[in-house]
Amino acid sequence: ALKEATWTARVGFEGEGLPEEWIRHFDGWFEKQGWYLVRSWRSTETGWTAQYRPMNENASGQVAVQLNRTGTWKWGGLLTSTASSSRLGNRDRP
Repeated sequence: ALKEATWTARVGFEGEGLPEEWIRHFDGWFEKQGWYLVRSWRSTETGWTAQYRPMNENASGQVAVQLNRTGTWKWGGLLTSTASSSRLGNRDRP
């Protein structure tokens, strides 16, 4: 049997501000891109996490956001984007 490939990309970030400002930033940015929050922001021992997906049913993928404290006013984190190969690229592929 053939197994569908999954593609992953990761982007790190760091900056200053309150966690609420970061959360508003990501929520607003993803909404403008046509994505919705599928896993609400949750507090963890080290910060916050959330997950977004595209509203377009023909689009694939999801983005997980991890936001962690790196200093007194500094926060950093990781955006992890995943998509399956069946939804990427040319629809005319065999």
